[in-house]
Amino acid sequence: MKRLEILRDHPPDSYQRLLREASHECRKAALGHDWSTIELQLKQEGVQCLLARDHQYSNQFEYLAMPEMWVAGDGRPHSLYLEFTIARTTPDIDPCAQPGVVSVAAARPET
Repeated sequence: MKRLEILRDHPPDSYQRLLREASHECRKAALGHDWSTIELQLKQEGVQCLLARDHQYSNQFEYLAMPEMWVAGDGRPHSLYLEFTIARTTPDIDPCAQPGVVSVAAARPET
């Protein structure tokens, strides 16, 4: 997710634009790709995993991508998080299943 590195170094002029560009980059870089490749890339970039959750038919991960990505006018910092869901279903359960592939990739601000 090289574009996220660029956003860290040269953030856009508005919070909304930064969130939009991070969201597009996250989806473009991860959606439909093998999770092991994405996970390795995140580790190499030093992105911190905050949550790893196993569900019956999926795994969910949350990463802190950009701490204090934006500082509001009142001085309160906001961080950027990346969320991923990886399918675990197999073709015997769902003929269209793609186990190990990222099915949801999203960027979100601190809430």
